Amino acid sequence: MVRSSWSRIEKRGFFLWMAGMAIYLTVRFIFRPSGIAWIDFYLSDILSVPIIAGITTSCMQVWKGREFQLSAGQILFIALYISVVFEFILPKTNARYIQDFNDVICYFAGGMIWIWATKTFLKANNHA
Repeated sequence: MVRSSWSRIEKRGFFLWMAGMAIYLTVRFIFRPSGIAWIDFYLSDILSVPIIAGITTSCMQVWKGREFQLSAGQILFIALYISVVFEFILPKTNARYIQDFNDVICYFAGGMIWIWATKTFLKANNHA
């Protein structure tokens, strides 16, 4: 049996990542302001960790092999790192950045969504 070059999880993950990226770019550059506060202020923060995790996972799969996945600890580290840089360091050094604890919640929510999505797709791929 010949296996396609993309497994089912890679296709699902790619399309999930592309959908998130499309939503992020649309909200960020086309429909801002939308008039809906949580979209204007928090959706891009929620999507930031999954976008970074998707790019990182893709790069690491090229380097280490297609079976590579970021661990939950690595995803949470990404959320923590982004939180520290964008919500604690930059607001103290640049007036353009505003400290907002809700952003920290959004970064971790995005990380949890990524962890849930990858576990769901891995489980679905293992049963298929």
